[in-house]
Formats: sequence, structure tokens, C-alpha cells
Amino acid sequence: KIKDDSYNHHISRYIHLNALDNVADFRYYDYSSYKYYSGEARADWVRPDRGMNGMNPQQYEQFVTDWIPQRQDAKEISKYLADR
Repeated sequence: KIKDDSYNHHISRYIHLNALDNVADFRYYDYSSYKYYSGEARADWVRPDRGMNGMNPQQYEQFVTDWIPQRQDAKEISKYLADR
């Protein structure tokens, strides 16, 4: 269970960046909720405010993209540790 805002932020970023396993740019992955976070789409059942926690769409995009190098590092470490 997500209990604090910082963890909620990280989880939303992690989910959006998982698209990079399938596409070159996470912002254009067809099955992503990112378009709701960027303000390009709206739906009653999607609550981007919970993942953005007061950030505007530009700030959230920067928050997500800033993590891309760390995500790549973590994937490399995981491959090394799993011997894959």
C-alpha cells in the first residue's frame, strides 16, 4: 500500500518509464496513462493529481525524464546481479 507522497511520486514515474521497454519515448506509448498526466487527455477514472502531487504537467514531465539515466543504471545492475 502506498502510504506517502514521495513513494506515490516514484511509483507513478516508474510506471510511466516502464514504457521505455517497448518504445523509444514513454510519452507516446499507446497503453500509458501519461497523456492524462500531461493534460492531453481526461477521464474521470484517471487521477493524475495523486501521482503529480501539486506539480504541473511540465514539472511532472521533468520529474519523470530526470530519472531515465538512473532507470538505465538500475537495469544494468539488475542484469549483472541476475547474470542475464
